[in-house]
Amino acid sequence: MFTTCCTVTVALLATLVALLVARPDLVLPHKIHAAISLKGWDGFSKIIVANIAQRQKGQRTTKSREAWYTLLGSLRDIDVEYLAPRSDVVTETEIAQGHEFVLHLLSIGLEAYVINADTTRPKFKNLFNPDHKWLVDQPDAIYLTATISAEYDYIIEGKQSNPDHVYFSYTCYTHEKGGGWAEHIYSETGYPRSSVSGRQLKLDGNGYYRIIVSKKEPDALAANEQWLKIPQAQEDNVKNGEVSILARHYFEGETSIQMYSGRTRSDVEATIQVVENKHDASRSRFPPTPTDDNVAERIHFLSNFLLDHTVVNAPGGRRTQQKGHTIPKWYSIVNNVIGKPGKFIGSSTGAGAPDVDYAAGPWKLEPHQAMVIEGRWPSKKECIFANVLLLNKFMQSLDYQHGRSQHYNRRQTQGSPLVDEDRDIPFQMVLAHQDPGKGYLWLDTEGRETGIVFFRYFLLTGRVEQATTKVVNFDSL
Repeated sequence: MFTTCCTVTVALLATLVALLVARPDLVLPHKIHAAISLKGWDGFSKIIVANIAQRQKGQRTTKSREAWYTLLGSLRDIDVEYLAPRSDVVTETEIAQGHEFVLHLLSIGLEAYVINADTTRPKFKNLFNPDHKWLVDQPDAIYLTATISAEYDYIIEGKQSNPDHVYFSYTCYTHEKGGGWAEHIYSETGYPRSSVSGRQLKLDGNGYYRIIVSKKEPDALAANEQWLKIPQAQEDNVKNGEVSILARHYFEGETSIQMYSGRTRSDVEATIQVVENKHDASRSRFPPTPTDDNVAERIHFLSNFLLDHTVVNAPGGRRTQQKGHTIPKWYSIVNNVIGKPGKFIGSSTGAGAPDVDYAAGPWKLEPHQAMVIEGRWPSKKECIFANVLLLNKFMQSLDYQHGRSQHYNRRQTQGSPLVDEDRDIPFQMVLAHQDPGKGYLWLDTEGRETGIVFFRYFLLTGRVEQATTKVVNFDSL
């Protein structure tokens, strides 16, 4: 049938050509005239044949189209499997907030794996900000990420922004599939130090630093240079997967770094570029042209990213259902209790910080209730940075842009710079649906009945007592 239709089409086109040769005064319909002008007769005939083929046999199968349908299927799986009771997503509001979270993920994934996907010309992309929230984002830090290739070496150059810029690190992660969950911490360098590698970032007199990103350690390093090791391309955990670099930049300032007007203070000075190899002609001077293969690959990476951060690895995901899975001890499974501080390393997988201790727990408060949280921040000597913030159940920070008090770093609870490096700092905060008044450090729930209180401690060397909590009637404050 299809062959017959094509034969008839070709015959009709031949007749039309013969008629136009004999009668050049004939005026063609506008769309046909435009198609012939743009495509020529050969191109126009191919359009006709392709149109008939699609009607008879369906859309043309391509790798990018198959990847596109996989992406659509992934979005459906997230809705059916993740935004479901097994992930404690039950109410109409929770489902809506879950859809908003997935849209945030989609936007982040598009930026990371589709728009800026050339690993020979990587760019540091802002991992989260007030408009892109996921993975315990927060206002006191700037996170940058870049996907790289194990086939190349790179140079990172950056600068400490100001005295509030107290901690920054660059961590190399390997992923078993492109776009997938960060399975392994491969190496790290950090300022003022890295608790994982011991490779301290060194700054020159103006705060500048340089990182050599390579498989082989350089023979020599300048005074302000450090090495970040990346894996060989043939290693099992990267040959079919991905290598990424995640930069964490923490600021302990009176005003959180993500909250400056216009965010003019929020841009960290850091760049990454490939090391040119004059003896290797395989790298073009230009980015690759989109093809069926590379566009399909990028779409598959995006699907992997969405699924791994929801259906597979998120709370309630497939991995959490496996035998032997345990909840980290630093996370309380009792409402209105905050877990005992503990290290991320050895307790969780994913892109958590190697140099961090966490303490967290869920709240559940009736409209008339409040929760008093008391504890002590470690001294500056024992901990380079510490803060607390509120999250929803999808591990997104609450709204901190519009005057809500939903987080505090250590300096903000004290109300002044941390001058005494040896003194720990007591705090008392009130988690409530309404403002308890000026005498209290208010953590604003936004009227949410449930959520998560989340503490961070970077480069902790001392012992931090578990914060205590007490639920009271709001009117009794």
